[in-house]
Amino acid sequence: MVIYIVYTFIKSLCFLSASFLYRRNPDLGAFQMLLMRSVFALVCQAVFVNKKLKKVVWDDVKRSNVCPLVV
Repeated sequence: MVIYIVYTFIKSLCFLSASFLYRRNPDLGAFQMLLMRSVFALVCQAVFVNKKLKKVVWDDVKRSNVCPLVV
């Protein structure tokens, strides 16, 4: 039930943002909207995925293994 509510909320936000963008830019094409939505999704994903990236990639590696990994 919670997943359905979250899905409905996010889908509503997509609809509202698309209608707002089309009202502000009447000459906006479908591919331009697709590009903007894709870039926004990639940025959000990069922020959420890279939250603990330094700890996983660099801090947990033993210092004796750094040179062979770089080479």
